[in-house]
Amino acid sequence: MPDALDAGAAVAEVTVDAGPTVAVAPVPVPAPVPVAVVDAGAKAVAVVPPVIDAGLKVAVVPAPVDAGRAANIVAAVDPDPIPVPAPTPAPKDAGVSAPVGPTFDRSMADAKAATVAQRWGSAVRAYRQALRTRPDSVEARTGLGIALVLSDSGYREAIPYLKAATTADASNAQAWLTLGIALQNLGKGGEAKGPYQQYLRLLPNGPQASEVRAALKAIP
Repeated sequence: MPDALDAGAAVAEVTVDAGPTVAVAPVPVPAPVPVAVVDAGAKAVAVVPPVIDAGLKVAVVPAPVDAGRAANIVAAVDPDPIPVPAPTPAPKDAGVSAPVGPTFDRSMADAKAATVAQRWGSAVRAYRQALRTRPDSVEARTGLGIALVLSDSGYREAIPYLKAATTADASNAQAWLTLGIALQNLGKGGEAKGPYQQYLRLLPNGPQASEVRAALKAIP
């Protein structure tokens, strides 16, 4: 049976040939060699040494410094620097106190308005404010003394103010009247007679003349 043998042989040949083909090992592929690539976009992050162009007169100044140091830095880089003006010093106080007119005048205006309206508590506060600004004001001291008496809030405190007021201006009838009231309310009726009598000499027909005469009669 020659055909059968040939077929078997043919099969055997195929089997033998196919084996080496399957067993062929893959050839290793070498790793790609790194190739330097110049990317124009990388120039943005390239470290380039700074170049100073004297013609442009541009200087990179570090953190802010004082005016004197800034002038020195600019002069070292720029051959023709722009002068840096020195800061103008604040005006020195030559010992002249700040004007107190507006504050004092405002306080006195408030005090007088309260006196006219017979708001004695408000008048006391306003006169005190005026005296904080100008403690030697005879007008403010007199006004405070009168307001203290008429507000029934400070007879004892008012007496020094009113005595100074009558000494400075003996024609101040209101100061004499309130001084007498303060003394009488402190139980010093004998001392109150003099101020009451002085009030009547100045204003014999004054608005409180009848009350003052009655007070004088009541004092033993």
